[in-house]
Amino acid sequence: METRSRKRAEATSSAPSPSSPQSAAAGPTTRSAKRIRLTASSAAPTAPATRSRANRSRDSLPPPPPSTATPMDPTTESSGSRRDRRRNNQDNSDKGKEKEHEIRARDKDRDADKNSGLNIDREANCEDDDNDSEAGFGIMSHNLTSASSALQGLLRKLGAGLDDLLPATMGSASSSHQSGRLKKILSGLRADGEEGKQVEALTQLCEILSIGTEDSLSTFSVDSFVPVLVGLLNHESNPDIMLLAARALTHLCDVLPSSCAAVVHYGAVSCFCARLLTIEYMDLAEQSLQALKKISQEHPTACLRAGALMAVLSYLDFFSTGVQRVALSTAANMCRKLPSDAADFVMEAVPLLTNLLQYHDSKVLEHASVCLTRIAEAFTSSPDKLDELCNHGLVTQAAALISSSNAGSAQTFLSTSTYTGLIRILATCASGSPLGAKTLLLLGISGTLQDILSGSGVFANGSVPPALSRPPEQSGSSNPIVDGQSNRTSLLDSILQAELPCELEKTNATYNILALLRVLEGLNQLAPRLRAQLILDNYAKGEISSLDEMNGISTRVPSEEFINGKLTPKLSRQIQDALALCSGSLPAWTAQLIKACPFLFPFETRRQYFYSTAFGLSRALYRLQQQQGAESHGLTNEREFRVARLHRQKVRVSRNRILDSAIKVMEMYCGQRAVLEVEYFGEVGTGLGPTLEFYTLLSQELQKAELEMWRSISSSLKKLDDADLNKETVGKKNGEYVHAPLGLFPCPWSPNSDNSDGNKFSKVIEYFRLVGRVMAKALQDGRLLDLSLSPAFFKTVLGEELDLHDVRSFDAELGKVLEELHAIVCRKRYLESVDGDNPDAVMDLRFRGVRIEDLCLDFTLPGHPDYVLKPGDELVDIYNLEEYVSLVVDATLRAGIARQLEAFKSGFNQVFDISCLQLFTPSELDYLLCGRRELWKAETLAEHIKFDHGYTAKSPAIISLLEIMVDFTPEQQRAFCQFVTGAPRLPPGGLAVLNPKLTIVRKQSSSASNASGNGNAPSESADDDLPSVMTCANYLKLPPYSTKEVMYKKLLYAINEGQGSFDLS
Repeated sequence: METRSRKRAEATSSAPSPSSPQSAAAGPTTRSAKRIRLTASSAAPTAPATRSRANRSRDSLPPPPPSTATPMDPTTESSGSRRDRRRNNQDNSDKGKEKEHEIRARDKDRDADKNSGLNIDREANCEDDDNDSEAGFGIMSHNLTSASSALQGLLRKLGAGLDDLLPATMGSASSSHQSGRLKKILSGLRADGEEGKQVEALTQLCEILSIGTEDSLSTFSVDSFVPVLVGLLNHESNPDIMLLAARALTHLCDVLPSSCAAVVHYGAVSCFCARLLTIEYMDLAEQSLQALKKISQEHPTACLRAGALMAVLSYLDFFSTGVQRVALSTAANMCRKLPSDAADFVMEAVPLLTNLLQYHDSKVLEHASVCLTRIAEAFTSSPDKLDELCNHGLVTQAAALISSSNAGSAQTFLSTSTYTGLIRILATCASGSPLGAKTLLLLGISGTLQDILSGSGVFANGSVPPALSRPPEQSGSSNPIVDGQSNRTSLLDSILQAELPCELEKTNATYNILALLRVLEGLNQLAPRLRAQLILDNYAKGEISSLDEMNGISTRVPSEEFINGKLTPKLSRQIQDALALCSGSLPAWTAQLIKACPFLFPFETRRQYFYSTAFGLSRALYRLQQQQGAESHGLTNEREFRVARLHRQKVRVSRNRILDSAIKVMEMYCGQRAVLEVEYFGEVGTGLGPTLEFYTLLSQELQKAELEMWRSISSSLKKLDDADLNKETVGKKNGEYVHAPLGLFPCPWSPNSDNSDGNKFSKVIEYFRLVGRVMAKALQDGRLLDLSLSPAFFKTVLGEELDLHDVRSFDAELGKVLEELHAIVCRKRYLESVDGDNPDAVMDLRFRGVRIEDLCLDFTLPGHPDYVLKPGDELVDIYNLEEYVSLVVDATLRAGIARQLEAFKSGFNQVFDISCLQLFTPSELDYLLCGRRELWKAETLAEHIKFDHGYTAKSPAIISLLEIMVDFTPEQQRAFCQFVTGAPRLPPGGLAVLNPKLTIVRKQSSSASNASGNGNAPSESADDDLPSVMTCANYLKLPPYSTKEVMYKKLLYAINEGQGSFDLS
């Protein structure tokens, strides 16, 4: 047997590889240093001839992946023929001899395989056979392997079935015979020095294992056979014995998976690795790969620790494409559960796996991607290890594959799983490795990802169907007719192709980064819509019969994940710099960044920026001093406070004519910078309390049904109640106020409605202008409104387009009906596209079991019979249903409310620019304008309430009060807040930010002579008194009631009866 050093010495005189001249010049690598000898003799006539590397032709070898190391010389001559060539320099003659020898070797292999009972197990992965470019022996070997595997499986099934057909006595006899035969084979295997008997025993064992089943091998002693087979696997003097031993172990792991533990225990993995690393004989190397694949499925960590990862990858370019796939599949198995010390075993293989990312075979590339993804994820918490991966070129290779510049040759080549895996590699390296992040930035990855999202066709099927979007030509027009799918804009396009609202140049690298972040955040917000669209597409294709899945909850990435922890404190420091505010010298990046990507900052930071920049210098300084005073616990001196003192405008209104008074007050003072303070005729109260109550009372007035401003939840269903709806839920506007449990949304008015002075619609326009002024003034002065506006309304305030799916956010039943009708439209369109000559299938479409024609719908807006969608007496049928749904959506979300929204925005802009609100989301805007609804707990209340003038946190009266407050219902909590502060809701931040702080003091009894000498003790005389408040100071005067029950009754009585006036207490 030749030693490695001898083979390396022989290799030094061989010609260098033409594909890597520089590496060859530097010296031979380990791979090129190894040379192969041919077996000169066979041990027995029944043994299969073992293929050495000399049996492989030049053409059957695939090109090696690009590598910095010198690739192995693909010439497949034997070492003997190489020495002849070096002596005589007769290349052509040697090649002819080699070809002749190769043909004889193939015939010998084929005959030996027949004699050994179909013991061919050079398994080549059968997936995607058309991707293989193998010729000659590679194709024949692959075909023989496929046939052999199929026949072996068939024989196993026949054997198992035969056992069931045999009588019990015969089965017992067969089992006894099998046991005796196995003992004889084991004896032959142990016949040391008699290679002929060992080969014969191995051949018989391979036959038994190849067609055996778990039942038929119930008497097989794994612990007896495996040690012997492992010993024969090291029988280096006879390659045929090694091959048959490897084949037997492979069959054993296949038919008895539980035997893998014994195979690992007795050291077979190390033997297989040795056969792969010495790679003396190709048949033996391929059989070792097959065995390692089986073992790695059950024991990946054991294989990894034995060095199998490098063993299967080291000489990959010697094998056919099918065998290469087996090698990479085995490597992927070993990377499945990487141990904590994985770096010691995998890091050496990373350069080889990275080079395979440029390989021509998709399966090899996919398995390499899986390996690298699992390795990168195992090192997530180790930046040093990730940096080492990046040093091997992993980031560069992965980024090149997903780059849009390579899309024409790569994306058609990569599967979805491979593509996703590569992006996961980049994400892991970018988040955990400084070097990886720097490399990606230098490669321009932000622009690459944006290009991929915009133009790769990933979202090609996500276009918005007719009823969901507005045709471009309808902007500013009341024509709602749908002109076709080609003229529509996609919600995805609006995100992917929108430009950043900042002054950065597109050539700036920062622009690409911010654009990518904005795309990702937009896609996150759009996730529920994309999910609904997918369900709708499945329904249209007939894959599902119900739309119930659309009611499910769609998950999103939490908004906190987008917040940047480094930029946030930087922005906070800038807006707290009084000098920068006074001089108007805030850095330009603050405005550009917060407008382009507001989601990078938490709500509180954006709120501070909003109040520091939207309302002028005096208000910015005033709020800054208030904030600093709160942080210093009120220690700010009087001189500092007067620097930014605000001018206040006092107005007096009639409590009985709040709406008319508000219209006049806002017309006169909404455009002024002064803070508005309200008093009431005939009342002595002044300051914060009466002002907050004014906004609360006005909010209630604006929700009255008689104004016809807002849609009622039930009115929209009057025209659709024949569609098997529960008619008891369909009613008229009940009571004084509009019933809108999901939030207020403008009631549609026909575009033909007259808005001249004196008409009803003109008053509606005036009220919406008032709402705009009041909302803006409340934001400017820091007041709260008691308006439950719907998310869809806030979206219109922020300038976002609405579509069919938004109807559910303010009218759940109408939205559901429209979505079901739209789904029928999509189903009809699909049927016409696949089978246009089958009108019966279209006519058979039903809405909740009813034909569309039987619904008796006409072209008027549901719930608004005076709103005509289309002139004429035409009824809705299956063929004009699409037009009907589009017209209803347009009237509900666009044409029917356009003039009301225009009036609202014009009123708002009289106070400050409405575009300043685009820093917030719809839910945040509701929070900012209408305050916080929080759940009270005793600990929180005690922490944020001040007890003074006779009370402490441990006073019996205070303990009773806190228990009562915790038990309040939501309505009682609202009433208590309005009683104490003047507003039914707390400002953003809740009790913690209430200014002045809620204070509770002891109210002296009206019968002072009977008062207890101890200020903390309850007093029966106090039971006759009522609590009173000073709303301007958030000040509650609470008598020391004798019991908790008495306190509860008196408190509720004062809350309910004390509304409606401000008097001296």
